[in-house]
Amino acid sequence: GIGEPVLVEAAANASMLGDPIEVGALASTVHSRLLLANVKGSLAHSEPSSGLTGLLMLGAKQRCSCGSANAQLRQVSPVVVQAGQSADHLISLQHVPLLSGRHVGGVSAFGYTGTIAHVVLRYNPMWMEKPTTAIARLAYRARAFAWRAPQHPYLQRRVPSSSAADIFRSILGGAMLTTVDEHVVQERVIVPGSAHVEFSCAVVCAVLPSRGIASLENVFFIRPLAVDTPGNTYYECLVTDGLIEVRSGYTDNGGSLASSLVHCVARAAALNV
Repeated sequence: GIGEPVLVEAAANASMLGDPIEVGALASTVHSRLLLANVKGSLAHSEPSSGLTGLLMLGAKQRCSCGSANAQLRQVSPVVVQAGQSADHLISLQHVPLLSGRHVGGVSAFGYTGTIAHVVLRYNPMWMEKPTTAIARLAYRARAFAWRAPQHPYLQRRVPSSSAADIFRSILGGAMLTTVDEHVVQERVIVPGSAHVEFSCAVVCAVLPSRGIASLENVFFIRPLAVDTPGNTYYECLVTDGLIEVRSGYTDNGGSLASSLVHCVARAAALNV
């Protein structure tokens, strides 16, 4: 056999029900002095990797032949003391040297759905004395990559124009619709005025990227925009010589916006920066 464990990394989830059960099971199984510890006091609960963290901690303590203290521990819960039957089975408050040749330990892990696992680990000093094959060092080469900012959901398509206007058009659906679909008035999704302002600012920044920021003035809201047919309505922003117009409509066979309605007008303000 591999001998009795002297170190145990417990699950120790600070549960009034689970902790006494865990300690009671260990006390009834292990009859030698048991150093019970848990790394959660130092690293907090690492969720899915909690069991692996305990296993790494146990391996480190076995390698240095020392049982570690428990961080943040001031007093052992009475229900844990009662379950352990003896203070010799309880949690250590300080570092304890291990006896030579008794490098055996266990790790407990409790799964969220009730799965319980316990791993027994034995440390063999001979493993560390075996020659290891030299591993070639990885060579890294510094490279520069162009920064790619995510596309604004309102700037889906820039429409070619024969005039001096800059036109951006988006479908009222998909990613764009998710930004306004919670603005519901009388069971209808209404595009809020803040969306018109956001669309206008995004277009100004796209047309004049050197400015970096956009500022609007003389903003007027003409009529509300109700999204009655998501995916079929187009949302468009037109900028001509600093004048901004936000409108909606449907496209005809030629791709032009038909039956358009204007919802907001504004002017791009001059920036004194």
